[in-house]
Amino acid sequence: MLEHLGKKRYALPFVVFLVVACVMSMVVYPMVAAEPMNLPLGILSLDAGAETPQGHLNAGEAIVAQVTEAEADDESGTQAVAWTAYDSQEALDEAIANEELYAAVVIPADFSASNVQAKAAEAQALAEQAAQIAAAQAAVANTANPSNPQEAPSTLPQIEQTATDTPPIAPLSVIVDEGKHPMAASTVETMLTTMLAQQGLPYTVERAREASIGGGTLNMALQFTVIPTFIMTMICSVALYALTRAPKTASRSERWKTVGIQFVLAVCLSWLVGFGTTAILETSGLSIPSLDTGLFLWLASFCLMLLFVGCFDVAVPLGAVVILICFAGGMACGNLPYELLPTFYQDWLYPWVPQHFISDGIRQIFYTGATAANSAAATLVWFGIVGAATLGASLFIPRSGNKNGPELRPVNE
Repeated sequence: MLEHLGKKRYALPFVVFLVVACVMSMVVYPMVAAEPMNLPLGILSLDAGAETPQGHLNAGEAIVAQVTEAEADDESGTQAVAWTAYDSQEALDEAIANEELYAAVVIPADFSASNVQAKAAEAQALAEQAAQIAAAQAAVANTANPSNPQEAPSTLPQIEQTATDTPPIAPLSVIVDEGKHPMAASTVETMLTTMLAQQGLPYTVERAREASIGGGTLNMALQFTVIPTFIMTMICSVALYALTRAPKTASRSERWKTVGIQFVLAVCLSWLVGFGTTAILETSGLSIPSLDTGLFLWLASFCLMLLFVGCFDVAVPLGAVVILICFAGGMACGNLPYELLPTFYQDWLYPWVPQHFISDGIRQIFYTGATAANSAAATLVWFGIVGAATLGASLFIPRSGNKNGPELRPVNE
C-alpha cells in the first residue's frame, strides 16, 4: 500500500511523529500545568460568642466574614478555592453528603469563650511574672553592701515560674471528603491545615467517606485503574478489528457473521481486561471489592470496545480518530479532578470522555460503597449503545468489491 504513495511515503514518519507529539502533549499538559481553580469549600460558625470588658466578642463570625469578603473582593473569578458559608450543621452535612464540597471548616461553639479564657490566663501569668520581677529587683536594691565581700550573697534571688494552667483554645474542625476525589481532598487538606497553622489556630482533621482499602497507594488507586483499563481496551480493540475484519468482497451475510464474532470476542476480551486490572490492583496490596470492581471494569471495557471496533468497521480512519481523541483528551480527565483541569478540558472534554466516567464509577465503589451498577455505569452503557449501533450501521455501508469490475460470466446459448 505504501508504494502507491510514491515519494510521499518518506514524509510519513514525520507525520506520525507530529501526531504522536500532539497526542502526548494533550495527555501531559494538564497534569504538568494543573492548578486548583474554585475548589468548593464550606465554612460554618457555631460560635456562641463571649462577653469581654470591651463588649460582646464573636471570633467565629469574624473569621467567616473575613473569608467570604476576601473571596468577594477577588473579581478575577479564578481563585484557588470558592467558599460557601452555611447557617447550620444540618445544611453542611447535607452538602457533604451530596458531594458538593471537597472540605469544610467548622468553628466550635466555645471558640470565642476559650480564646477569652486563654488570653485572660496568659495576662494573669504575665502579671504574676512581672510581680516576681519587681519583688526580685526590690530585694536586690534593699540589700546592704557588705564591708567584707566574702559575706555577699553568692546568687541573686531567682524568679520562680508561676505554674498556671492555661486553658486550651477550642480547635477548629477540618472535614475532608475523600470520596469526592482523593487527589483533590489531599490538596485541600494541605491547603487548609497550612493556612490554620500559619494563623496559629488549633485544628483537628476529620475525614468523610474515607476508603479502607489498605496499601500505600490509596491516592493513586484511581490512576492505577483508569489507565490500564483504557489502554488495554484500546489495544484489544485494534487487534480485534485487525484479526476479524471482513474482506471488501464479503457478502452481507458474511459481514453479519463477522460482527457476531467481534461481539463475542469483545465480551471475552473485556472480561480479561476488567478482572485482569482488578487482579493487578489486588497484587499491589489494595484490599478492594473485587467482584464489583471487576464487573464495572468489564462493562466499561466492553462498551468502549464495541465503540472502537464499530468505528473501525465503518472506516479505519474514523476508528483511529475516535481512539486518538479519547486517549489524548481523556487520560487527564480521568486522573485529575474537574477543578484542576485547564478551562478547555473542563468545557469541551470532561463532560463526555469515557475515562471521566470510569474514574467516577471506581471512586463510588472504593469510597462510597456503591456496587458495579452505579450512576457512572449507566453513562458508560450509552457508549456501548452507540458502539452497537455503529456495528449495525457498518453492515449497510456499501463496500468496493473487485477493482477490476464485476466478473463476466459466459452466457449459455
